Amino acid sequence: MSNQVVAESSDPVVVVSSDTHIGPFLKEDLRPYCPQKYLPEYDDYVREFDAYAEAQRHLYPEMYEDDGTGKLVRRARNRRTDGHHDVHARLHDMNFDGVASEVVFHGSQNDEPVPFTTLGDPNSPFLFKNLPPENPELAAVGRHIYNAWLADQCSVEPQRHVGLAQIPIWDVEESVKEIEWAASAGLRGVNFPTAQPWLPEFNKPVWEPFWAASAGLDMALTTHIGAGADADYSGPVGRVVALFELVTMWGMRAIPWMVLGGAFERHPNLKLVITEVPGMWWPQYMVQLDSTYRATINAPTGKNEGLAAYCKKLPSEYLKTNLFVGSSFMCHTEAKAAVRDGYYTNCMWGSDYPHTEGTFQYPDSWEETPVTHIAQRFAYWDTPEEPLRAMLGVTAARVYGLDLAELTAIAARIDSPTIKELREPVFEAPAGVNSFAFRKNGWWD
Repeated sequence: MSNQVVAESSDPVVVVSSDTHIGPFLKEDLRPYCPQKYLPEYDDYVREFDAYAEAQRHLYPEMYEDDGTGKLVRRARNRRTDGHHDVHARLHDMNFDGVASEVVFHGSQNDEPVPFTTLGDPNSPFLFKNLPPENPELAAVGRHIYNAWLADQCSVEPQRHVGLAQIPIWDVEESVKEIEWAASAGLRGVNFPTAQPWLPEFNKPVWEPFWAASAGLDMALTTHIGAGADADYSGPVGRVVALFELVTMWGMRAIPWMVLGGAFERHPNLKLVITEVPGMWWPQYMVQLDSTYRATINAPTGKNEGLAAYCKKLPSEYLKTNLFVGSSFMCHTEAKAAVRDGYYTNCMWGSDYPHTEGTFQYPDSWEETPVTHIAQRFAYWDTPEEPLRAMLGVTAARVYGLDLAELTAIAARIDSPTIKELREPVFEAPAGVNSFAFRKNGWWD
């Protein structure tokens, strides 16, 4: 047996974060994008949201603090960055963190909503609300307002931002139009909601134009956990149960509906990304889905056709080519499992910027080592180079149509880590850091 050591590249590692968030302010950032005819309704919504936010802050006093002016703001280290809403501040933080490009969801921790989103009861103790639009027309306008603002933000160093379009998911025809507009405006994917009780299931024919548009325009459907269940998560442990179920069940609920319903059979270029679902669930999930398929392949589907009429291969075969995991704050155990079980080409590291549980931690000095670099060393110190590069950036560049050569040049001019630097192992979180990236067993510990 050869003991030959394979030489590793000295080039910086291209890092693409598959999970970041942005939260433009309703008044300062988004109002200028509102069509004139909707301004009265917009201003009413701003007043409604201000009252809602005030009630929420008093409902969760442990999450907020006085900023010195009497205003309650998030009690979080990352509150100090303007990257929650400003692309230039984000780019500064990305350069510090060594992140060449980012996938951008809505939902930063400044609590700002997409305009005209249904807010619900401000005294509800459940943060992940699941509510249909009260006014579908206004809600669709609000999503376009946000998309137009996001497209302008992403036009600054465009290879560095994968903006995800918000869509009026309750209206397939209007969603297709919004996807087409978003692609023409430079956005690169769709913020695809988790399955909702008030929407048709994702195997229904009504979705066919939606799958076709997303596949044809190469706009990956990208789901973030949250707001999918119809349970009442009140009570003393409600939020804990919600966190467990949203991660293990509701966040992934689109997968079997889409694969067994034939969405990937009919549209081989359709991509589904499930983000912030931690753990080593991939192998077991594939086995269970394939087992169910084999056991029921000849069962009637309601039209006297077998399942194979829709899903002509094992589900796992579709998922190897069409399903990707936004592996937010990936830990060492998860990285080892992805390489061992052969699904690392479907995993994409994410920082969860600027959420407090993510790897970006606002520094006391810009000269200190970024926590992101430390977290990457914790996760990947013994990962072979090819899987390491795939999970940190190469796969995400492929999924979202980014130019890898251009990202390589960006990595060379910012503080991107090298393979040599990532080979320096870290076994504990830095003092004062509570990021989920430093889990020991692939879950929340």
